[in-house]
Amino acid sequence: MSEYSAAPNPASRFVIKPRVKFNQLITWLLLVCSGLLIAWQWRSWRTFDWNTFAAETRGIHWNFVALAVVLSLVTFPLRAWRWQIFLRPMRQASFRDVLSPTLIGFTGLAILGRPGELVRPYMIARRTGLTMSSQMGVWMVERIFDMAAFAVLAAIDCLVAGSIPDLGQFRTAAPGSR
Repeated sequence: MSEYSAAPNPASRFVIKPRVKFNQLITWLLLVCSGLLIAWQWRSWRTFDWNTFAAETRGIHWNFVALAVVLSLVTFPLRAWRWQIFLRPMRQASFRDVLSPTLIGFTGLAILGRPGELVRPYMIARRTGLTMSSQMGVWMVERIFDMAAFAVLAAIDCLVAGSIPDLGQFRTAAPGSR
């Protein structure tokens, strides 16, 4: 008698597969959290003072806002390219292997805050087959480059600017600063 002709075991249909159960739990947890966040956001937006918001944003130059959005979106492929360059001593990764984890990582950063910083190295490690510790090293090198770039920009600003403007308007706008 072949193994295919044997009658199925009726008890086998009641076996709970732990991986499926865990994935379902995570899915339900994410759905509940998303629902709570949407409800909280809805409640927050109902009490938002839209008239004050409209009055304060009336003089905005939307061309500059659009330019800022485009420039900020351009940074994602540039960051992915930089990460790809940092990976070269370990592995030749394609741009596609690094771009999508970069976008997912920055989405995690936007949703989770600073703990979301770990999403990008984790996703890149999974995609490229490298270790998480190697990607944390790449993340540290990237932070060093970010700090150096900021220091260069701040130094240029200090050298070019005639004087530091008075920030008195910010002191008067801050509550409890008087």
